[in-house]
Amino acid sequence: MSWKTIITNCYILFIIINNTITIHARESVHANSINVNDVKEEATKEEQKDPYNYFDPLTMKRATAHQNEALRVAAYKGNVDLVKHALEGNHLHHDIHHGTVHGVGAGPWANHGDIYYNRNYHDPFTTQYTALHAAALSGNFDLCELLMKHGWSVDAKTREGAKPSEIARRGGNNDLMSELKEKETPEPVRNEYEL
Repeated sequence: MSWKTIITNCYILFIIINNTITIHARESVHANSINVNDVKEEATKEEQKDPYNYFDPLTMKRATAHQNEALRVAAYKGNVDLVKHALEGNHLHHDIHHGTVHGVGAGPWANHGDIYYNRNYHDPFTTQYTALHAAALSGNFDLCELLMKHGWSVDAKTREGAKPSEIARRGGNNDLMSELKEKETPEPVRNEYEL
């Protein structure tokens, strides 16, 4: 066999394999496809329930742990502008070496408009504070209101069981503590027979 025959046979074999893979891929995609209208209808129902704590899987992507941590640090520092930037669906970057968070002035690459930050994200390293716990520690009323409006829970607890109102009290922010306490879900009343 000459080398031309070998190359021709390899080329024919490549075309056959490529066409087979393409046909199987089309069948697989068709069998596993979803109805986009069903997803949109379900997403609309979820958005109507709570428009701020809503994730649209067709148009949004979930924030990474690094981005969620950047939002929590921005809240801890009391930076309302950076938190607003994040809640508009934009990227935040946490420079852990310098302890800074960048977002608004970071350039056009930071403006996505499609990032969904996790409302239940807790600091995994130390305190397990959410962004609302961090904002309560900073003592910023406006920041706490903004986070609650966008779905952060006043009932979230740290590793030791502290709610944001308790964190505000520890930080010496009694006015903020009482405002957060008013919005908490009341603890169920238990009688002596339930123990």
